[in-house]
Amino acid sequence: MKPAELFEEIVRVAPSFATVRRAHIEDYGELLAHVLMGDLLRFVQSHFSGELREGAAAPTQVEMQAIFDVLDQGLDAHETTENAIAVSFVEGIEEEEYFNDLERFFGPLMREELERQRSWRPPPWPEGGAGGGAAR
Repeated sequence: MKPAELFEEIVRVAPSFATVRRAHIEDYGELLAHVLMGDLLRFVQSHFSGELREGAAAPTQVEMQAIFDVLDQGLDAHETTENAIAVSFVEGIEEEEYFNDLERFFGPLMREELERQRSWRPPPWPEGGAGGGAAR
């Protein structure tokens, strides 16, 4: 599933997201997966905050679960789709105000991606420091 197909499926399960997607296309002239993924995160948070995105009705409880089910499927899809979800939806989600509310909707692949990100550590510096060579 490529990004455009993922967002089409999200519109199918949460029709009010069509308003957000349409505004995105009007603003950018094309679908920018990472940017629209950030819009999707704000859209699902509107379920708790009541802050509407582009005038779109906040997703219902049933739509919320359906959106997260689609995202979970997207994490086992086209590489571009997986990257957009991992980088622009999952990464940093723990700092979001409604993370504790959102986490209950996570499927197994999203939980796995969140855990992968939590356990990530940068590789050690090469011997000799950042430049790789010995200090002079």
